[in-house]
Amino acid sequence: MNKISIAHIINPFTVNEDSDLFVAQPVTFETMRAAKEAAAKDVEVELFAAFFPEDEKIVSAYFTKTTPLKRSILNIGKFKSKRKLPLLKDILDRLYEKSDADYFIYTNVDIALTPGFYTEIEKIIAKGVDGFVINRRTISNTYTRVEDIPKMIAEAKKGDKHPGYD
Repeated sequence: MNKISIAHIINPFTVNEDSDLFVAQPVTFETMRAAKEAAAKDVEVELFAAFFPEDEKIVSAYFTKTTPLKRSILNIGKFKSKRKLPLLKDILDRLYEKSDADYFIYTNVDIALTPGFYTEIEKIIAKGVDGFVINRRTISNTYTRVEDIPKMIAEAKKGDKHPGYD
Protein backbone atom coordinates (compact mmCIF):
# COMPACT_ATOMS: atom_id res chain seq x y z
CA MET A 1 0.00 0.00 0.00
CA ASN A 2 1.29 3.45 -0.92
CA LYS A 3 1.76 6.05 1.76
CA ILE A 4 -0.54 9.05 1.59
CA SER A 5 1.15 12.38 1.12
CA ILE A 6 0.33 15.51 3.08
CA ALA A 7 1.46 19.07 2.40
CA HIS A 8 1.17 21.31 5.46
CA ILE A 9 1.49 25.08 5.19
CA ILE A 10 1.76 27.89 7.71
CA ASN A 11 2.18 31.65 7.44
CA PRO A 12 5.03 32.71 9.74
CA PHE A 13 5.66 36.40 10.31
CA THR A 14 7.94 38.66 12.27
CA VAL A 15 6.67 39.77 15.67
CA ASN A 16 8.01 41.78 18.59
CA GLU A 17 9.37 39.99 21.65
CA ASP A 18 6.31 41.04 23.67
CA SER A 19 3.95 39.13 21.35
CA ASP A 20 2.59 35.68 22.32
CA LEU A 21 3.62 34.59 18.84
CA PHE A 22 7.28 35.27 19.67
CA VAL A 23 7.03 32.19 21.90
CA ALA A 24 4.43 30.25 19.90
CA GLN A 25 6.01 30.26 16.44
CA PRO A 26 9.28 28.48 17.30
CA VAL A 27 7.26 25.88 19.23
CA THR A 28 4.96 25.38 16.24
CA PHE A 29 7.92 25.02 13.87
CA GLU A 30 9.59 22.41 16.08
CA THR A 31 6.42 20.40 16.72
CA MET A 32 5.71 20.26 13.00
CA ARG A 33 9.23 18.99 12.35
CA ALA A 34 8.93 16.40 15.12
CA ALA A 35 5.48 15.22 13.97
CA LYS A 36 6.78 14.83 10.42
CA GLU A 37 9.69 12.77 11.69
CA ALA A 38 7.41 10.62 13.87
CA ALA A 39 5.15 9.86 10.89
CA ALA A 40 7.91 9.16 8.34
CA LYS A 41 7.29 5.40 8.07
CA ASP A 42 3.52 5.83 7.54
CA VAL A 43 2.93 9.21 5.90
CA GLU A 44 4.88 11.38 3.47
CA VAL A 45 4.79 14.93 4.89
CA GLU A 46 6.06 18.12 3.30
CA LEU A 47 6.23 21.34 5.33
CA PHE A 48 5.73 24.69 3.60
CA ALA A 49 5.77 28.36 4.55
CA ALA A 50 3.94 31.19 2.78
CA PHE A 51 5.21 34.60 3.89
CA PHE A 52 5.57 38.24 2.96
CA PRO A 53 9.06 39.20 1.73
CA GLU A 54 9.88 41.03 4.96
CA ASP A 55 9.19 37.85 6.97
CA GLU A 56 11.37 35.41 5.01
CA LYS A 57 14.18 35.56 7.57
CA ILE A 58 12.12 33.78 10.24
CA VAL A 59 11.15 30.81 8.07
CA SER A 60 12.74 27.73 9.59
CA ALA A 61 15.21 25.79 7.45
CA TYR A 62 13.05 22.65 7.39
CA PHE A 63 10.19 24.41 5.60
CA THR A 64 10.01 24.73 1.84
CA LYS A 65 9.51 28.38 0.99
CA THR A 66 6.76 29.30 -1.43
CA THR A 67 6.76 32.34 -3.66
CA PRO A 68 6.43 35.33 -1.30
CA LEU A 69 2.95 36.68 -0.73
CA LYS A 70 2.07 39.96 -2.42
CA ARG A 71 -1.48 40.79 -1.37
CA SER A 72 -3.06 41.34 2.00
CA ILE A 73 -6.49 42.37 3.21
CA LEU A 74 -5.25 45.96 2.98
CA ASN A 75 -5.36 45.58 -0.83
CA ILE A 76 -9.01 44.60 -0.67
CA GLY A 77 -10.68 47.05 1.66
CA LYS A 78 -10.41 49.60 4.43
CA PHE A 79 -10.31 48.32 7.99
CA LYS A 80 -9.99 49.96 11.41
CA SER A 81 -6.96 47.80 12.13
CA LYS A 82 -4.24 48.24 9.51
CA ARG A 83 -2.74 44.78 10.00
CA LYS A 84 -1.18 43.21 6.91
CA LEU A 85 -3.05 39.91 7.03
CA PRO A 86 -2.65 37.48 4.12
CA LEU A 87 -5.52 36.06 2.14
CA LEU A 88 -6.09 32.36 2.81
CA LYS A 89 -6.65 31.83 -0.91
CA ASP A 90 -3.17 33.17 -1.66
CA ILE A 91 -1.60 30.86 0.94
CA LEU A 92 -3.43 27.81 -0.40
CA ASP A 93 -2.67 28.77 -4.02
CA ARG A 94 1.04 28.75 -3.19
CA LEU A 95 0.71 25.32 -1.62
CA TYR A 96 -1.10 24.05 -4.69
CA GLU A 97 1.67 25.47 -6.94
CA LYS A 98 4.45 23.80 -4.91
CA SER A 99 2.98 20.42 -4.01
CA ASP A 100 1.16 17.53 -5.61
CA ALA A 101 0.38 15.94 -2.23
CA ASP A 102 -2.80 13.96 -1.76
CA TYR A 103 -3.98 16.19 1.11
CA PHE A 104 -3.36 19.77 2.16
CA ILE A 105 -3.35 21.18 5.69
CA TYR A 106 -3.30 24.80 6.78
CA THR A 107 -2.80 25.87 10.39
CA ASN A 108 -2.11 29.11 12.17
CA VAL A 109 1.40 29.66 13.50
CA ASP A 110 0.27 29.36 17.11
CA ILE A 111 -0.96 25.78 16.77
CA ALA A 112 1.57 23.24 18.03
CA LEU A 113 1.24 19.62 16.97
CA THR A 114 1.49 16.44 18.98
CA PRO A 115 4.00 13.85 17.73
CA GLY A 116 1.21 11.60 16.42
CA PHE A 117 -0.61 14.35 14.51
CA TYR A 118 0.07 13.16 10.96
CA THR A 119 -0.50 9.48 11.73
CA GLU A 120 -3.86 10.40 13.28
CA ILE A 121 -4.69 12.41 10.14
CA GLU A 122 -3.85 9.33 8.06
CA LYS A 123 -6.24 7.22 10.17
CA ILE A 124 -9.08 9.71 9.66
CA ILE A 125 -8.43 9.81 5.91
CA ALA A 126 -8.37 5.99 5.78
CA LYS A 127 -11.96 6.05 7.06
CA GLY A 128 -12.96 7.91 3.87
CA VAL A 129 -13.16 11.44 5.25
CA ASP A 130 -12.17 14.05 2.65
CA GLY A 131 -12.21 17.27 4.66
CA PHE A 132 -12.29 17.99 8.37
CA VAL A 133 -11.36 20.38 11.16
CA ILE A 134 -9.15 19.41 14.06
CA ASN A 135 -9.72 21.65 17.04
CA ARG A 136 -6.95 22.69 19.33
CA ARG A 137 -6.72 22.48 23.10
CA THR A 138 -5.88 25.49 25.21
CA ILE A 139 -3.04 25.15 27.71
CA SER A 140 -1.54 27.55 30.22
CA ASN A 141 1.13 30.03 29.19
CA THR A 142 3.50 28.60 31.80
CA TYR A 143 5.77 27.04 29.20
CA THR A 144 7.67 29.37 26.88
CA ARG A 145 10.57 27.44 25.37
CA VAL A 146 11.01 24.78 22.74
CA GLU A 147 12.57 22.66 25.49
CA ASP A 148 9.19 22.76 27.27
CA ILE A 149 7.36 20.98 24.43
CA PRO A 150 7.05 17.64 26.31
CA LYS A 151 5.40 19.48 29.22
CA MET A 152 3.08 21.31 26.80
CA ILE A 153 2.02 18.01 25.22
CA ALA A 154 1.36 16.47 28.64
CA GLU A 155 -0.79 19.45 29.61
CA ALA A 156 -2.66 19.41 26.29
CA LYS A 157 -3.94 15.91 27.06
CA LYS A 158 -5.98 17.43 29.88
CA GLY A 159 -6.24 20.98 28.52
CA ASP A 160 -9.50 22.71 27.71
CA LYS A 161 -11.11 22.01 24.36
CA HIS A 162 -11.30 25.16 22.26
CA PRO A 163 -14.93 26.12 21.52
CA GLY A 164 -14.31 27.37 17.96
CA TYR A 165 -12.94 25.88 14.78
CA ASP A 166 -9.23 26.53 14.31
